[in-house]
Amino acid sequence: MGERCFTATKAPTCARQFATPPPPHHHITDQVLALTIENTSSLSMSGIPPSNALYPIYEVTLTAEMGVYLKSMDPQAEARSELIVAMSDCSPAEVVGFVHYLPLRGSADACGVTYIAVAQHARRQGVARALMDEVRKAYPHIGLSCPIEKVEIFEKLGLQVVGANHNHVEMNTDEEPTPGAIGVLDVEPLFHSPEVLDLQAKLVMKHKRSGLKQAQQELARLYHRDCSRVASFVQDRKAT
Repeated sequence: MGERCFTATKAPTCARQFATPPPPHHHITDQVLALTIENTSSLSMSGIPPSNALYPIYEVTLTAEMGVYLKSMDPQAEARSELIVAMSDCSPAEVVGFVHYLPLRGSADACGVTYIAVAQHARRQGVARALMDEVRKAYPHIGLSCPIEKVEIFEKLGLQVVGANHNHVEMNTDEEPTPGAIGVLDVEPLFHSPEVLDLQAKLVMKHKRSGLKQAQQELARLYHRDCSRVASFVQDRKAT
């Protein structure tokens, strides 16, 4: 396939899907990782704000997770991984958005979107819609989870609220999620990597252990607050 291109005024024209080895070229992966860093708050399941002292750790681990996915684009792999990127029409080598997703085991036409991000300067130009449309061509049944604040966006892209997933809203192209499982990564080891441990030591020096403990408590309060909000939101949606 070709590459999907965008300008501020022109609709997208094509797309490239990376679903088989070798992994995407480094000039693609580097930009995907940069977009991941840029969107850490919205992509992280924790929804951690940049003001939180632990933010650098989540930034590093999220980027490391994406890096592992980018290196595992083997259709025979247990955790099969696929990616579609959107390229700028003004600067053909520039990635302005991406969607990463994992096919469901036991279902040939369903997948779970793990991450989707669009560069700040390329938003409101149809990039996210074009990326999701490309995914839908191969997988008409799509599921994902997102914060309440993004529900309206994904509803406009053809998904609907189907349930709650802790602090995220479960959404799907169907009224009921397609049965199956996706081979997600176990990210816990990433939090114990040498890079993260070194970063943690630097954060301790900067914020003291008491400061990091406070940051963790703030994150826990945010999580429980959002879990409650999501439960109420989904209940209200199902009641209407």
